[in-house]
Amino acid sequence: KWDRILCDVPGLPESYGLSGEALAAVCGSDCTSLLEIQTRLSLLYPEYDVCRMPEAVLGEEAAPIVANAPTSGEGFSWHVDADPACVPPSPWRDRFGSYYNREPARPLFVTALLYLDKEWPNDWDAETLFLDPETQTGVFVRPKGGRLVLMDQ
Repeated sequence: KWDRILCDVPGLPESYGLSGEALAAVCGSDCTSLLEIQTRLSLLYPEYDVCRMPEAVLGEEAAPIVANAPTSGEGFSWHVDADPACVPPSPWRDRFGSYYNREPARPLFVTALLYLDKEWPNDWDAETLFLDPETQTGVFVRPKGGRLVLMDQ
């Protein structure tokens, strides 16, 4: 199910990501785990319509989710997962336009980062750094099984 197919930025080695077949199964309507996450988020944030990224936003070649499994020694670079100002031409962009995330009355792009490992020893490290580019301040989040981090970009 896992293949070395994901590359955070050009020049870094590829890391493990779910194969296309496995991603299709996870994105399928009968994936109870993903539906459970969406349901819980909808209950937590009733003022929002919680959904996966519609195909109309990025096109059919882009999966609505990414699943990666970094291993010891792999590095990832600072990046933005999704930016509504960079959406390619599509019926979705025709409707909502090109805009900066968090603009009122526009869809909010949010990434959910879910740590799945039940145990994560401290010596494995692999914290995720969230950086505010304007202030150059950041917050480290340690992996912990079941921890869900939501971030808008």
